[in-house]
Amino acid sequence: MKITCLVYTSRAEVEFTPTMVAELARKATARNALEDVTGLLVHGGGRFLQVLEGDYFILRKLYTSIVRDPRHTDCQVLIEDNSTQRRFPGWQMGHLALGAPRAKDYDAWDELCTRPGSLLGNRPVGSDAVLTMVREFISRFGSTAGGLSQSA
Repeated sequence: MKITCLVYTSRAEVEFTPTMVAELARKATARNALEDVTGLLVHGGGRFLQVLEGDYFILRKLYTSIVRDPRHTDCQVLIEDNSTQRRFPGWQMGHLALGAPRAKDYDAWDELCTRPGSLLGNRPVGSDAVLTMVREFISRFGSTAGGLSQSA
């Protein structure tokens, strides 16, 4: 079975409080469980990065609704590819919230959300490279950002 992986970034149009982001992740977890979608949502400094995995047509429909959501703008797809296995199996929506003041200190976070290619150096810009950067970012900043909550 082919699994599509879609990674996108966006910029918040409204200020998301930690409670708002937690509620967004809670709703995504419930919806994703029904659609067999897994992934990760990272928020901080007015930016989102989301990894979604699942059926291609379900992800396209979901991404279309995300793009139309007036709470954020500047949606940019970083990756859309297929794999035979999930990178975040069992996670209906992992969630990492970076405190807004701390996120501004993370130059890598801004680069990851706006110019991922600049962080890759000589590595080709591809799904494995970007997902490796996401994992490295989580391992570097997850503990200082209050940790990663995994919703399954």
